[in-house]
Amino acid sequence: MLSGFRISVAISLILTVTVEMIAGNDGLGYLILDAERSFAFPLMYAGIVTVGIVGVCISLLVKWLERRLLPGGSIQ
Repeated sequence: MLSGFRISVAISLILTVTVEMIAGNDGLGYLILDAERSFAFPLMYAGIVTVGIVGVCISLLVKWLERRLLPGGSIQ
């Protein structure tokens, strides 16, 4: 039921990081791009992993909310 919401949240996370890379002066997207430009690859990969973990946590949160708000309405 909330799968469309989960997909839109994932897309918004991707767009947020992309906009930070293009036009931001702070944030994870800026950190990743700045670390790549200064050859700080461990920091760059730490930022990428952090974005991935945030994405997984948000997806799990939406799944949990779906189970709590719509009991029996979720198709697995």
